Amino acid sequence: MNFFESLLRKTNILENNNNFEIVVKTMQGLEDVLIQELTQLGVEDIKKYKRAVSFHGDKEMLYKANLHLRTAIRVLVPIFKFKLKNEDELYNGIQQIDWSNYLNNN
Repeated sequence: MNFFESLLRKTNILENNNNFEIVVKTMQGLEDVLIQELTQLGVEDIKKYKRAVSFHGDKEMLYKANLHLRTAIRVLVPIFKFKLKNEDELYNGIQQIDWSNYLNNN
């Protein structure tokens, strides 16, 4: 098991039948092209955002997206979600994350 897989297991992202959210960032105006690329990879239920799309997939689809997407800037797996309206809520939300799952003193 590599570092990435151990991180996914440690944060419970691989639970729920190995199906988790994947967010793919792109340049503005390329969202539809990115959706076409994902559709060709077999992805369904894609949500379109400004400069990004999201979908649910497994570890294999995550690796395929990293390897085959030409219009992607980043392929991300969210580790924590919260809503915010201002800077204070951003800092409060970030403090709720157990960073020891991702970082250590070394």
